[in-house]
Amino acid sequence: MDKVKENAIFQPLPEQIKFAEIWLDYNKKRTLEDIAKEIGIAYSTIWRWYQKIDFVNWLNSKKNEILNKSLMARYRTAIRKAEAGDFQFAKLLFEMQGEYIPQQKLGGMNDEPIEIIIHRAKDES
Repeated sequence: MDKVKENAIFQPLPEQIKFAEIWLDYNKKRTLEDIAKEIGIAYSTIWRWYQKIDFVNWLNSKKNEILNKSLMARYRTAIRKAEAGDFQFAKLLFEMQGEYIPQQKLGGMNDEPIEIIIHRAKDES
């Protein structure tokens, strides 16, 4: 692989930056077709961008930046709802801490208990 290409950092085009701003605005979700029209490009251009791993990685990094900035606010919301008695949010917080493990029920036919028999391996020495 060409060393210059290997060390190159993805530089988004102005249209790609505008696309990311609109696409990642979670308050106003729009279709790719609508965004293409708004920024004055063909839908096929966006499709070609998505075929390039550098663009996809860049777009995902922008999405992660947005999500990370709102992380503490989302935690506070979950804690507030759990404290108010919302079971789903309490469960979510316990799951995130690794302190909640869903109970799994084992049963035989017609939910009858099953019998588990453990045999010790014979000593072959």
